[in-house]
Amino acid sequence: MKNILDNISMEVTWSIVVTAKALPENINIFLDHHLGLGVDNIYLFLDSPDDFNPENFLKKNDRVKIFKCDKEFWEQREHFECLRYSRGERPHLVEYRQYHNMLHAHSICDSEWLLMMDIDELLYSKLKVSKILNKYPNNIFSVLIKPLEVVYCDKIPKNFKEVFSTKYFKEYKLKNIEEWDKIYYKPEIKHKSGFFGHITGKTFFRTGFPIKAPSCHLSKPYENDLGLAFIDENMYVMHFESQTFEQFSQKIKNRANKTFNVGFLDKASIERTKNIIENYNNSGDQYLNEIYYYMNVFSKEKIDELIEKKLVLKIDISNSSYPLICNCIYTHHSQILAFDFEKEIVLGINEKDFDELKHSKISISFSIIKKDFPQNAFLYFNKDGQVKYLYVNRDGYLIDINKKKSQLLDVKYKDHRFSLSLNNKFLSARKNGSLNFISEWQKDWELFSLSNFEC
Repeated sequence: MKNILDNISMEVTWSIVVTAKALPENINIFLDHHLGLGVDNIYLFLDSPDDFNPENFLKKNDRVKIFKCDKEFWEQREHFECLRYSRGERPHLVEYRQYHNMLHAHSICDSEWLLMMDIDELLYSKLKVSKILNKYPNNIFSVLIKPLEVVYCDKIPKNFKEVFSTKYFKEYKLKNIEEWDKIYYKPEIKHKSGFFGHITGKTFFRTGFPIKAPSCHLSKPYENDLGLAFIDENMYVMHFESQTFEQFSQKIKNRANKTFNVGFLDKASIERTKNIIENYNNSGDQYLNEIYYYMNVFSKEKIDELIEKKLVLKIDISNSSYPLICNCIYTHHSQILAFDFEKEIVLGINEKDFDELKHSKISISFSIIKKDFPQNAFLYFNKDGQVKYLYVNRDGYLIDINKKKSQLLDVKYKDHRFSLSLNNKFLSARKNGSLNFISEWQKDWELFSLSNFEC
């Protein structure tokens, strides 16, 4: 099966905003990587601009816009109504400074999409980022990129080049928590599902809509009818939280004495940091060395075992040729959903009868399952190199009306299957291949399954 992005010629524009307090070598690796991905602009806010002279140490490129967040910057900064602190002051929490800088970049950005990242993260994409983002209809506000957390093989990285050249990453999945409990067995060093810096991920969001509630992960717009946090399976945010032993140690010490004030650190991380500091005070740097190994380093044999169990992925960040993930929707009758070009509606078709000249398989995109976020989905297919979105007509059938927006459907889950509904009418699949939104209740005929595969 061709993937949904085959032959897509149109591309969209995207930029990155990052607030950084880091060494120049770290910042330059971040800049080089994302410039290589084709980013339009990088809005770099230096949170501690007196640490070094950026003109002497940072990569020079017209696409890198540098802001020195000094006393004058904060006194004269633009004020945003949605931020809850006084005009002209420097927020004491790093998250609030990030919110401000993101909103400032949002207000001046000419790109269609903006991604807020941390300086210890790198974006990985299996295809040109601009092509992947082009898949999303105009009424989708944000696209969620899931996180990976770095692990190292056999030894601690000695420098930034070694930090960012690892090929091994933990992937967060709820079902794997018990496995991580066996691996990270020390009860006082709470691992939070496998020592992930964050488990939500980061979002690309559209610049054309004002933001009501800024967030490092899931910002919300004022408009209530937009799709939020639709998960993309073909991009990752690679997180390198531990970095070298020196940076790891300094981060622990900074958090202990609040030199770097992180206000929204989760409870598990707070308890872990407290326990690490107590043991460090008793045993010194040797203890921090042991904890670094415990948290971040595995033997080659252990890594191979974790790859086999699908707890760890092996990815070369310099290689973007990994197969894309596509999906196919199956009905209760084991038929696949496909758009019939002759009948111009979606039907259930036996796989042996599928003909690429007559049909196009239907794909689905889901939003995140999270409190205060609606669980939605939209359906789409590929026709002549263009992404087409499906709408429900007056008779309940799925059709293409050639719009750049999608119709957002409600999603409910039951026993690893899902239903789709609109205005309290469920999509129902009959054995003859007919599909329409007609049912007022949910039975097996209204439940669908999903198959993800490499394409």
